[in-house]
Amino acid sequence: MKYIIKVAGLPDARLQKIVAKELIARNVYWAKQWELMTRRYGLPNNLASLDPGGLKSDAGLILAKFKEEKLNMARQRAEFSERFTLYRELDANKKPCSSVNASNTDLFTRRWLFRDCALLQT
Repeated sequence: MKYIIKVAGLPDARLQKIVAKELIARNVYWAKQWELMTRRYGLPNNLASLDPGGLKSDAGLILAKFKEEKLNMARQRAEFSERFTLYRELDANKKPCSSVNASNTDLFTRRWLFRDCALLQT
């Protein structure tokens, strides 16, 4: 997405922009995926316009909707987990471990913090 936004900001005579327009017209894989994501999240597909400002805001909206979808899916999987029954006991409104959302921690650490928080709430 960042590359497409970068290419959209280039002058029309640049080869990268010309190639991008042609690939969008041919609906290659990444253009098709952009279209599918905008359709799935109910957003307008402004890819063909190659407007850098519009694409940047669209990319931000797509990513926000994607994160929201994945978070909801993870919560549902946790609630219906047969193996880890403590996940059902978690209160999604409480945030006892502020470190879980810290961007500088890796996924392994976040998982252990999440498990520890689940054990503390019982």
